[in-house]
Parts: sequence; C-alpha cells; structure tokens
Amino acid sequence: FNITRDLLAGVSVPFVSKSVSGLSSVSGIGDAALFVKFLIYQQDARARTFRMALKVKENFPTGNRKSLPPLGTGSRQTQLALIAAQVTTAIGLYSELGYTVTSNEFADNFFFNFAAGLPLLPVTYPPYQVNVFLELNGKVNSRTGKKIMFLSPGLQFIPWKKMLFEMSLQLPVVEQVPAAAETHLTLSLGTRVLLF
Repeated sequence: FNITRDLLAGVSVPFVSKSVSGLSSVSGIGDAALFVKFLIYQQDARARTFRMALKVKENFPTGNRKSLPPLGTGSRQTQLALIAAQVTTAIGLYSELGYTVTSNEFADNFFFNFAAGLPLLPVTYPPYQVNVFLELNGKVNSRTGKKIMFLSPGLQFIPWKKMLFEMSLQLPVVEQVPAAAETHLTLSLGTRVLLF
C-alpha cells in the first residue's frame, strides 16, 4: 500500500511446502512479515530510473515450529536494509544489504541480495513482459561468521500493468550449517496484484 509517494507498506504471508529426506512432507503458512519502504533518492531519465530506499521488515513466528520439518523459525526478526535499483529497457540491477536482529537463542546476521534481470520481449506500455533474472543472496552469522549463500535463476511474467507472476529455483552455493539443516533445492512461486 503506497501511503505517500515515498512511503510504501506491505504484508507478506507465505505458503510453505517442505520435503526432507526421511521425513514426511509438510505444508502450511510460514512466518508472516510486515514491511515499510521509504524512498530516499530517485533519479529518472529517458528509459532509465535509479532509486534508493530504506526498508524495515518485521517477521513474526506464525509458521508451525513443531512440525517435522518445521514451517517457521520460531523467532521474531527485525530487519533494516538499504536497497538500490537501476532499471533500464535493456537490464535491471538490484541490491539489498542489511542486518537482522533475531529473538530467542538465534544469532543476528548480516544479509545481502544482488540480482540482474533481462527482458526477453521489447518493453511496451501497457506492459506485457517476460523477464529472466539471476539472483545471489545469503547471510553471515554475526556470532560465528558462518555463511549461507544461494544462486537463484528465475522467470517473471507481467501480463498487464496490475499483475505479475514470478518463479525461481534457489540452489545452495555455500552452506556452513549442520547437515540436517542443509537445503538442496527451493522452488519459489509468487504473484503480485495491484488493487487500485
């Protein structure tokens, strides 16, 4: 929801399905989140825009932590991040750097997200677009320095100006975690709808 031209608020409630070798599959609601973005800089030019924003995100432990495998983290998390993005008709670049403060016994962490997107169809208005993107994201444990890093190729389809669909595969590159917590593959599907 755009509160003002520079201030946006949103809610995320993920549906999660997990399958772990040796355990049954589990599906349900994951950890919900509330976020706010504040635009701090914008520079527009012909067929190009550059923007920077501050983002505050609060994750709530709404996912079932007692299921095997668990659907939620069991902890409340507060994130503060700086986002920068440049979009042209030829390529889109996105970066996010931030810090997560975590409740309970979990460690805080630094996190990062870098992505590049490429349109497969000529850019038109109203939009009808297919974009491919490649994303590198991960986090570093603030106590131990251990890292988790994923490479995520994806596809985005924009059938009209008020809706888009996204799909990505998350593949582990570095996972300095116990063997039982390793991720082999994550498939993410999503949609966004502009109501008005």
